[in-house]
Amino acid sequence: ADSLILVTDGFSDEDIMPLVQSRVPVTSVRRVIVKHSESIEETAALFSKYWKMLIEDPRYSRIALGLPGVLLISLGILVLLQVFISFDIYVWTAIVGLIILGSYLLGKGYGIDRKISAFLSRPYRYSISDLVVGFSSTFGFILVAIGFYQAWSFVSASFGISFRIPLNIDEFMKAFPLVVGWFINKSMTLAVIGLCTIFLGRSVAYLLERDPHFWRTAALVAVFAWLWMILNEISQIIINPALPPDSLVLSIITGIAVIVASGLTTHILSRKYRKFFERETVVEGEDEGGNGRDEESS
Repeated sequence: ADSLILVTDGFSDEDIMPLVQSRVPVTSVRRVIVKHSESIEETAALFSKYWKMLIEDPRYSRIALGLPGVLLISLGILVLLQVFISFDIYVWTAIVGLIILGSYLLGKGYGIDRKISAFLSRPYRYSISDLVVGFSSTFGFILVAIGFYQAWSFVSASFGISFRIPLNIDEFMKAFPLVVGWFINKSMTLAVIGLCTIFLGRSVAYLLERDPHFWRTAALVAVFAWLWMILNEISQIIINPALPPDSLVLSIITGIAVIVASGLTTHILSRKYRKFFERETVVEGEDEGGNGRDEESS
């Protein structure tokens, strides 16, 4: 066609005309009246804008698409497991959904996701002290977790604990002291060893770095080691209230003496070996002073 007649509703003619005229001459423009609702157009535009934002913007797509996606995948896994294992899928769907939603809200509320991202994105600096701390902390927490798991397994098997609703308050209150006592008794050994492992690893790392915090951490190791005696006496009295509290009082008094003795010992040793832990600082200060003198001389 040599030319055309442009028929529009009058909206955005100034944008359309140059595009059309660049290809075909426009002989005339005819406008037609179209009845429309401005509120509907605005609503559609806003809906399209925010829908695009939810899909394409990573800040919002994680919530709008990522969280429902995790819930749907979890539901699919539960449906698949129901083929092999018989369980109430509705109850477990509610449990898993609440755990996922609660974990997400907890992570966003305390910024755990940002802290994990910052931790994973930072450059890793491997040193002997870092490896010692990482190794001791990992296996220390594993020991604590195993201790709690063994204690809970023993308690649940011995007392037949089950989560039934409504809960029988009388039976629960009758068994509660025994449950607490046996839980402490069965978990304290590995829990105390795990805590001592964690703080012992940190004290070794402080010693390698010549950090004065070594003395305080070493004192904590002795305190946690004696904590086993106190927990043992507490658990025995909870299990059997007829036992006299003499051993518990004696262990607490001895524990206070251990704290005082370890504190005084570490204080005396820290003053005696102060130069060993200040050597790094002195060397760095001398290096900075030497660099400053070199710059002044230049």
